[in-house]
Amino acid sequence: MDFGPDCSFFFLYLIALIDRKIGSADLAGTAYDPAALLLGDGWRLPTAAECEELLDACTFEAMTFGDTCAVVLTASGNGNSIILPLAGYMTGARLYTFNSEGTYMTGNREFEAYGDEWSDIGPISMLMNSAMAFVNYGSPQLGSTIRPERDKV
Repeated sequence: MDFGPDCSFFFLYLIALIDRKIGSADLAGTAYDPAALLLGDGWRLPTAAECEELLDACTFEAMTFGDTCAVVLTASGNGNSIILPLAGYMTGARLYTFNSEGTYMTGNREFEAYGDEWSDIGPISMLMNSAMAFVNYGSPQLGSTIRPERDKV
């Protein structure tokens, strides 16, 4: 599979939104899920609820690994941890906020309306920096990191 600079998985996601082929607010586990398209059956984007559950169940710590800033989430109950690099986001071919913020796409989307000015259907993302993390609406024009989930077999 080619993971070249055209980021074809992200364009497939945008095409799915533009064509309105998805009948619900959920992208995770559908034929348009970028994680499944890239990694195959059994892989999917996490849902917004799963990201909120992760943030609620874990302690939060900012760390540096070499030259890379990251957030380490550690489960209170069993001590398992996950490292999420602050990889920033992309718009076009430009990378922004690398090593200061992270934006992780979830499998959910929502409609945002801003009065009569404009409206948008965009992903709900898990956003973080070295001081905080939360789940919120993210712009569909921004390229977010995909941190896939593997379904239990």
